Amino acid sequence: MLDGLSAGQIRQLLDHANLGILVFDAEGRACECNQVLSGWLGDKAPELLGQSREALANGPLGALLRSDIPVQLDGHGNSSRYLKVNTVSFAGEDGAHRAQVLVYRDVTAETRLRNQVEHLNQALEAETTSDPTTGLLNRRGLLLALEPQVARSRRYERPLSVIVAQVTGGSGPEPWLTGASRLLKDQLRWADLVAYTEDGQFVIALPETDSSHAETLGGKLRGLLGELCARDGSSPQVRVGVSSWRRSDNATALLRRAAQQLAGDPARVCAAVS
Repeated sequence: MLDGLSAGQIRQLLDHANLGILVFDAEGRACECNQVLSGWLGDKAPELLGQSREALANGPLGALLRSDIPVQLDGHGNSSRYLKVNTVSFAGEDGAHRAQVLVYRDVTAETRLRNQVEHLNQALEAETTSDPTTGLLNRRGLLLALEPQVARSRRYERPLSVIVAQVTGGSGPEPWLTGASRLLKDQLRWADLVAYTEDGQFVIALPETDSSHAETLGGKLRGLLGELCARDGSSPQVRVGVSSWRRSDNATALLRRAAQQLAGDPARVCAAVS
């Protein structure tokens, strides 16, 4: 289709295309850079011509040769330009390599939009108070709900305890996680708080519960969780940590002490009940 065009006309066509173009000759050296790419690169464009691919790859413009992610140019944030590169190789009639053309497309708008969506998703996740798999509170939701309970214990000198339980060696995250969340809700009172944290721990906050009653409940929940998770024939290990409120505690300190108890608790293997 381009047989009737001269080399100068083809060059003019490439210079007016809405694509950046970088050409490597048969020796692997950059020999052509169209006006679009030169405009995007600014004063860096002259550094390309005459360089081998190896030299470019090891230099400050090495990112231009990457095809896995968009290339970022010209500063940071909203002043950046993002380019996506595709490589086209040409060979002679004998099959030998003759030239390679790198074609750059400006993907700045879509990259910025994707970054904005990711930022919004992260902000939304940071504001979420529930775990999406179990429907229980996540750590943020637990802290928000637990702090008033700690304040109440401090004001009225009322007991408050926390149980942390972790199951390892069981089946995959579903369906036993949803089953475990239902089990915990069934075993607890309406005023108790139940959470599942990002590090795979169940956390139960028990208002009006002293340490001895919390220890008893922790042992019961250990057995129930182990039995539930062993129904598929696996041999899960269950660890439990318990802590009770002290006058100097805030919610974080109370949870931290329960986690320390969990870390020191020997894991107990649970087998399915026949």
